[in-house]
Amino acid sequence: MGNIIKWDKDDEILEKLVQKNLIKENKYGGRHVIQRDSEVLNGVYLSEYPDENILEAIVVDPEVEDSELRKLYEDARSRASVCGELQKEYILEAVVKTVVEAMPLFDDKEVYSILRGAEDMRGRGADKGRKMPVDHFINWRVGNKNKYALACAALLEMFKDDEDINGDISVDRNQVEDENGNVSENVWCRYTNADGEVYILEVVRNELGRAEGFAYGLEKAIAKNSWPYNRPEDGI
Repeated sequence: MGNIIKWDKDDEILEKLVQKNLIKENKYGGRHVIQRDSEVLNGVYLSEYPDENILEAIVVDPEVEDSELRKLYEDARSRASVCGELQKEYILEAVVKTVVEAMPLFDDKEVYSILRGAEDMRGRGADKGRKMPVDHFINWRVGNKNKYALACAALLEMFKDDEDINGDISVDRNQVEDENGNVSENVWCRYTNADGEVYILEVVRNELGRAEGFAYGLEKAIAKNSWPYNRPEDGI
């Protein structure tokens, strides 16, 4: 058997936490769980790093005091504007560039270190599922695929809330398992505009564009150092 694509990681994490009675009414710690096609703002995104024994819970809330996300949004609006007028055709590129500049260091190990070092008053780190705002990583100027996808999706939702764009924003995640059982995971932002055109925003691989442009078969995507972004229902 060759490489296979798996889309069930969101459900897998939820099921584990439901069994531990940590998910109630699809909420974790009082916030809705961010999944594919769910709203992003004011939610919490759950990730596992099994090799590091880490459960991560990242909060996306632009209304917290001194919100770094709110500052990023203002930066993205400015970047997408010409002579003070917002140019909608520049929004996607502005979002990606703003997120890259905000978290220029892509370093999973540094993310793990931050999670373990962010202890509460009881000495519990954020590596065991204690919620941590994405703003924390923006302050540290460090990110990974999850943080980049969440930040991009959050900024797009803020543009949508201000009625500058229409359509659907999603944080997508899938995994590729090779014939030896090794699993690679990726997370990215997917935007579908009002005309049904799908765009991929993926900071780590510096990929931004229409989904049709990434319509590779799995093996070709790997060979091109890209990723199989398209959903099974896309028919691409």
